Amino acid sequence: MEFIGKDHALFEQLNKIYIISSSIRRFNIFTTDDDKLVVEVEFKLLYDPGAILKLRFLGIKEYSFYWSSIYHFYYVETYTLIKKDNLFYICFDPEDESSLDILEGDQDFILFGSFEGYYMDRITPV
Repeated sequence: MEFIGKDHALFEQLNKIYIISSSIRRFNIFTTDDDKLVVEVEFKLLYDPGAILKLRFLGIKEYSFYWSSIYHFYYVETYTLIKKDNLFYICFDPEDESSLDILEGDQDFILFGSFEGYYMDRITPV
């Protein structure tokens, strides 16, 4: 695994690393030994076959994901990443992708205090 950034540096990186046209391949949601919630999301970068980006979200304040078998599993067509007060917010299905605020119609989101990014070992495309 290759560390690519944390918090504000990663926030800036994600303006260059595009997770648009990626697909989420895995969610890991767990608590640490001190009962802190962690959400990890792995993205298969479709423009770079075999590349996997992992984002680890810490200091979770709220998250919400919904899925139904009538949909494909989390293809990321657009996303919103903003700083709000002392928190960060990422939404994979924003009501308005140009908004710089959290909207009531946003779906598939995480509100968090800190995050880290990693490139995973490449996988062989099938």
